[in-house]
Amino acid sequence: MTAAVVNRKFCSLLLSDPLQAVTSGYNGETFALTQEEVQQIRTIEAATLRDFVLQLLTRSENAEKPLIEVQPTAWLHKVYAAA
Repeated sequence: MTAAVVNRKFCSLLLSDPLQAVTSGYNGETFALTQEEVQQIRTIEAATLRDFVLQLLTRSENAEKPLIEVQPTAWLHKVYAAA
């Protein structure tokens, strides 16, 4: 994910062809992924990096429940900017 955040070209490749992105590596480095991780990435279809990460975190091939439960957050108090 760090490579996608710092490099727009890699991010675009990750979103358009995730499998190609992770098998190509980034900046001369390769990613050490398990077969399960590769399969999980292969099934992701996302238009934004945020959506990609959410899908990555909430999918688990062998689990009944997602890896994490994503819930919306709400501000508890108003936030004011300093003048």
